[in-house]
Amino acid sequence: MTAVEGLAARKSQREIAREVYGSESVEATDWDPDGDLRAQVRRLVGKARFLMRGGYLELAAGQRPRL
Repeated sequence: MTAVEGLAARKSQREIAREVYGSESVEATDWDPDGDLRAQVRRLVGKARFLMRGGYLELAAGQRPRL
């Protein structure tokens, strides 16, 4: 839920990454567009947006989510 809350608070992906993975991990990693950590955060943010658009209803109904 941290990513959902971060998006609702209009935080950047880097700020969300700090909350999820910790400041030390984020600062120790290159924050370039092709970096692994950034890709993980983009995927996490994508899932959060899906849930915010009502995807949680699909999950609750037992349907396969369409990300």
